Amino acid sequence: MKTDQPNMSYVHQLSGGDRDLEKQLFEVVRKELPQEVTAFNREIQTKNFEKAAMDVHKIKHKVMLLGVAEYYYFAEAYEEELRVGINRHEDEFRRLINILQMFVAGYYCGS
Repeated sequence: MKTDQPNMSYVHQLSGGDRDLEKQLFEVVRKELPQEVTAFNREIQTKNFEKAAMDVHKIKHKVMLLGVAEYYYFAEAYEEELRVGINRHEDEFRRLINILQMFVAGYYCGS
């Protein structure tokens, strides 16, 4: 697993300094990430790897927004792995999810 940590630098770059847009983008991540993780867990548990790959696809875009491009490429490879019915990197992906969830839970996007 890579050592980069999530951050808001990419969101700041996208927003051009617009704090309201930054808050909106972060709120999308904060709201959708838990739903996507729940869906991923359900699909992995039932070994529906094609649907799990779709969940990973959604999660990987949150990875990019949270400024950890190296994790994005890992998630992309894991998505492709799942699409062909292989699940070798679940533990590593779960560590990534945990890192993202901890960042989102601890980040305050105040004014």
